[in-house]
Amino acid sequence: MTIKSLTYFLIFIISFLSLNAYSQSMIVYDEDRNIDIEFKYNTYESDNSLPNLFINELSTSQSRMRSFFKYSISAKVKNQLIKEGNTYNLKIRIDSISVDGNFDFRGFNFQKAVLPAQLYYSYNIYENNSKTLQERKIYLNIFYSEPYIIDSSFTDISDTKSFTITNEKLNYVYNKEQKDVFNKSIEYIKQYYNDGKSIEEINNNIVKLNPDNIDKIILESIDIKYISKKFNKIKLPIYQEQLSLQETDPAGIYKNYTTTKFRIDSLYKLYITRFKVLDSLYYAKGMQYKNDSNTIKSIEYFDKSIDFSPEYLPSLYELAYYEYNNEEYFNSESYLNRILLITSKYNDANVLALRNYNAMLQQGIELNRQERYTEGLRLLEHAKKFCTTNMHVMQCDSIQDISIEQAQAGIYKSYISIAAASMRRGRFDMTESYLESATKYQQKFSHAIKYNSEAERIYTLLITQYLRLSIEAANNYNNRQANNYINHADSLANAHSLDEALSFVEQTKIQIKDKDYSKSVATAENIKNIELIEKNQYSNVQIEEISPVQIAKNSYELYIRKGDEYDKHELYSKAYAQYKEAENIANDYDLKKDKDLDYKIHKNARFAILENLNTASLHAWASRFKSADNILNNTLVEIKENKLEEDTFIIRKIKHLRIEILKKADSKQSIVFNNKMQKARKSIDFNDFINMKLYCDSAITIGENSYQIPLNIGYPRTLLLKYSKEIEYQILVESIKQQLDSNNYKTAIEDYNISITEYKSLNNRIDKFTLKDFAKYANNSIVFDYTITTAIDSNKTELAFDIWKLAIETGSIIDDKTAELCMFSLADIDHNNYPNSNSKALYNNRFGKTKAFKKYKKYYYKGLKK
Repeated sequence: MTIKSLTYFLIFIISFLSLNAYSQSMIVYDEDRNIDIEFKYNTYESDNSLPNLFINELSTSQSRMRSFFKYSISAKVKNQLIKEGNTYNLKIRIDSISVDGNFDFRGFNFQKAVLPAQLYYSYNIYENNSKTLQERKIYLNIFYSEPYIIDSSFTDISDTKSFTITNEKLNYVYNKEQKDVFNKSIEYIKQYYNDGKSIEEINNNIVKLNPDNIDKIILESIDIKYISKKFNKIKLPIYQEQLSLQETDPAGIYKNYTTTKFRIDSLYKLYITRFKVLDSLYYAKGMQYKNDSNTIKSIEYFDKSIDFSPEYLPSLYELAYYEYNNEEYFNSESYLNRILLITSKYNDANVLALRNYNAMLQQGIELNRQERYTEGLRLLEHAKKFCTTNMHVMQCDSIQDISIEQAQAGIYKSYISIAAASMRRGRFDMTESYLESATKYQQKFSHAIKYNSEAERIYTLLITQYLRLSIEAANNYNNRQANNYINHADSLANAHSLDEALSFVEQTKIQIKDKDYSKSVATAENIKNIELIEKNQYSNVQIEEISPVQIAKNSYELYIRKGDEYDKHELYSKAYAQYKEAENIANDYDLKKDKDLDYKIHKNARFAILENLNTASLHAWASRFKSADNILNNTLVEIKENKLEEDTFIIRKIKHLRIEILKKADSKQSIVFNNKMQKARKSIDFNDFINMKLYCDSAITIGENSYQIPLNIGYPRTLLLKYSKEIEYQILVESIKQQLDSNNYKTAIEDYNISITEYKSLNNRIDKFTLKDFAKYANNSIVFDYTITTAIDSNKTELAFDIWKLAIETGSIIDDKTAELCMFSLADIDHNNYPNSNSKALYNNRFGKTKAFKKYKKYYYKGLKK
């Protein structure tokens, strides 16, 4: 090859190589870096910015300076710019995005809440020759776990430019909604913990309920409604979704809320269920007492059962059976009638009704046998009424009507017997009255008393006595009196158609006229014979069984006279009482009433009622409400009895009185209630929560018993809930003192441990029973040892020393180990306070010349050496 050919060949090779080199890839930019954003309190931004808001809240809740708080977002980025000819390929790989910092606020994680709404990676493509920038952005998901890979390209048409990558950084954007959500979340978290306290108080109240105590079911049914109402005011359901409480429940309040809701719903249903069957619960309790032979308590619960449900058959039956066993047949009949009005299918009651009827019947027959006819008749007639009313469950005994007729006949004989006895005693007026009553009684019950012959015979004897008196009067030349006796005897004989007596009267008239008394039917011998007959025939009669009619007449006239006298002096209440007694006597003994008696009763009743209403008004004015109410109720009965319901003046008077009673009662109750609450508030001011509880309980009782006005019993209940911890603490302290008084030091120390561990939160709200107070009150070596050791364990060495000095003053000796421990602690404090002082000077400064400490001097020096 020639030199010229070789030269062309080399030029070709060089050109080829140059061209090949130009067409290969070239890495223009290649960089790996970590890019981050740091968030901390920025004084140049407003406190309203989200990072500043969060850091402020975080520092407040954790008691640290806000400058310590920060959080950051970082990303690991790899950028590569490759040139191939006039084409540039940009490859970006973001391997990981990490978040660092404390996002916990009161147990809740605020990471998602406070991180930016948008995060993006930005960079500039920089053209070196013209120095121009082209900004680009890549939007990122903070919580996306996979790498981001971006591959893009652009072409340099002129093929004269060179490019590179600059200004790589992470950027963020917050939106307004985030701030609103954050502020709401903070508010909800505070509400969350407040609701937790409310739920705890509600649970404390629930614990006090006892649905098994049937005596309190009615009251506690109201309590569970109040608790349910208070529970429904808890706002947790409003924010549970925003705070994601089903996943995040740092204090367990959401769980406590759901369990409490279940407890309240269950208890509410239980109380409603038990309230509906309270009559059967009372009955079961009564049966339990009955089986235990506690009759009084069993009757009490059976009564409660029918008070709650008047138609509860088992309790009515038990009460009827109790009265039957006690031979109180009228009372038993009353309960049985109530059962039989409801149903005739209660077999036990039907059997008992028949037994009760037979018992009344047999007792009535026995009373007849004892000649206690009035009582027997009353019982027998009652038995008959009971039987005839309930013939659908029993059949009346045939002996019933026979026994009633025997009792009626016996009463008739009693009238006759008393008439004879009265005549024997010379009380002819009473004899007439009883004979008249006997005659009327025979006419009224002629089916039982067929004839009135016995009364006629006594009438004949009575007429004979009057004739004897007329002869005596004639002998004494008292013709007027003699005529009166004869006329009265004649009148009686004619009134009762006594032929024999009429003949005696006619004979006596003739003899008195002829002055021949030797043949008189009323001679001394005849009178003696009559008395013998009376004595023999009526000697066994029980005169006490029936009240004399004449006495009734005399009493009637006396009551009328007294009533007229009181009426005359305008003493209407007394006059009304006298007239009513007279009316009752007239009705009981079939006496003829005065024509104007009804008018007198009506007139004096009206004035007496007005007087009673005025009296009731005075009692109400004097705050004697119970007395005023009783007078009013009694007056209403009298109004009805005297048919004065439509008297407009009385109606108006009653209306005004009711208003006055209610007004005064309302005022009195309100004053008492308010006084109790004022004392409760005073007790709170003096940190006396035990007395506060007593006043609140008393106020609640007043409110619950106030059926006339609604008193705000919610307020004392709220105070009891609010200060429940303080109340528990002071009760515990009182219990500790009682244990100390009883020398139960071990129990007292255990209780005191509870008081200082479970009631720490009360430090600033109540006067505490301190270690020193505990030691001073106890004044016992065991307690002194405990309090000194506890004080040292709590780094309160000076307090321990004060307690030790108190022990020395009271002559108590503490344990050597306790003394050694205290000396070591004192030596440590003194050495730190006076590092350059010698041991003797420190000891003298601390203990002076107190001899009690010399025994433990070695421990102090030993502590100084340590």
